[in-house]
Amino acid sequence: MNIPKIGDKVWFFFTDLGRRAWHDDATLVYPNVLDITSGTVVFFKEFRDEIHLYIDGCNEIATIGIDYLDDEWVFCSKEEAINAMIRRLDGLR
Repeated sequence: MNIPKIGDKVWFFFTDLGRRAWHDDATLVYPNVLDITSGTVVFFKEFRDEIHLYIDGCNEIATIGIDYLDDEWVFCSKEEAINAMIRRLDGLR
């Protein structure tokens, strides 16, 4: 993914269940509660390694590190996100 600019819309997967199931950095993901949602970049500072996303429709701000943009965690379109998930699931066969 290209580095987004303020105002760009991005897509990502989200779940609010299973947090810290094994330890502080582990999250179980249950397919029936995994959602795809969008957000708008409202703050971006490369030197601070963070991007703030306004989550559409829920009045929340999420903060992620820039490294996640290169690891197929955040996508430029909903279709890209869905295709990435399909590739991941195909790799589990």
